[in-house]
Amino acid sequence: LKDLWDGVVEVKGVFEGWDDILWDKIDTEALLMQAREIQNQVKNMPKGVRAWPLYRWLQEEVKNMSTVLPLVNDLHGETMRDRHWNQLMVVTSKHFEKGPEFCFKDLMDLQLHEFAEEVSEIVDQSVKEAKIEKKL
Repeated sequence: LKDLWDGVVEVKGVFEGWDDILWDKIDTEALLMQAREIQNQVKNMPKGVRAWPLYRWLQEEVKNMSTVLPLVNDLHGETMRDRHWNQLMVVTSKHFEKGPEFCFKDLMDLQLHEFAEEVSEIVDQSVKEAKIEKKL
């Protein structure tokens, strides 16, 4: 039981610690490595705790973060324009300002893990449009 609660405290502490990282300072590779370490710790917890709802919650939190981080990495692409960010607002039904104060928490508030496919499509579209613009 202590292992499970220690895991919850660690996950909340680490993930909430990322909230204030500004958009241009987000190092998704480093965050992804940390998330994988946490994921391994969760998987290696004693078998007895796996049936507990708290364990499933912990597992889900880590899984969601593992889904979000590659999307954040993709959104960092040079091809993303304001129109693509506007599409992201439409898809997520949330409004945000991507100004100098835009940070990791703002991205988490978008619940990107629920829109993984749509986010990937927006990023792909931005890449294709950039190729066309370059040819023109």
